[in-house]
Amino acid sequence: MDFTGLDFSRLTIYHAYLQHVDRQAVNFAHSIFKETVFNQPLDPVSSVVHNPNGPLLATGEGNGRIVVWRTADQRPILIIEDASTSWIVTMDFIHSGKRLVSEGNA
Repeated sequence: MDFTGLDFSRLTIYHAYLQHVDRQAVNFAHSIFKETVFNQPLDPVSSVVHNPNGPLLATGEGNGRIVVWRTADQRPILIIEDASTSWIVTMDFIHSGKRLVSEGNA
């Protein structure tokens, strides 16, 4: 199924199998994922943002970790650990997708 360009923002997504789905240009802003399968196991995901200018997806996890994924092969390319934050509340790509900003909850 081709999800390119679809808007799933603010939806709760149950039982989705996303291992081989191209998620580029799909809007998952403020979505809640329950029992969803990605390529690798994730800690509880509290936020997801897709880079509108490139093939990247970032997940903010319940342990304060941010993972930036390359959507082409669905592999993590950067993991950021923040011991002072327990939940990544929101994230966004800024400056034409060149920077990622996040807000956490201690």
